[in-house]
Amino acid sequence: MKPVLAALALAALAGCSSQNRDASIASTDACDKVAPYETPAQRVDETVQQLAHATGCFVKTDLTRTAGIRVNGIHGTMSIREALETAIRGTNLEITDSEPNTIHVVIMP
Repeated sequence: MKPVLAALALAALAGCSSQNRDASIASTDACDKVAPYETPAQRVDETVQQLAHATGCFVKTDLTRTAGIRVNGIHGTMSIREALETAIRGTNLEITDSEPNTIHVVIMP
């Protein structure tokens, strides 16, 4: 009986350790953080600042070229990547690259 109980205890512990390992694999990228957004249509520099402050994800863009471009409002719960995609949809701005905790946005010709 004791060997059976020991085997069950090991199986239970193995299940716990794999759950913890899976949790540690989850993304820690600030740009993947999901949050609720209610942002009006406004200039891209204003939107980018609000998104960055809310999540800690840095949005890299050349504000000398992009600051005055008006973007869409953002409404709903989503990641900052999705929020930014929603904001720039229909503009000549594009997400071109991303790296941990950073999204790059450029103006397309």
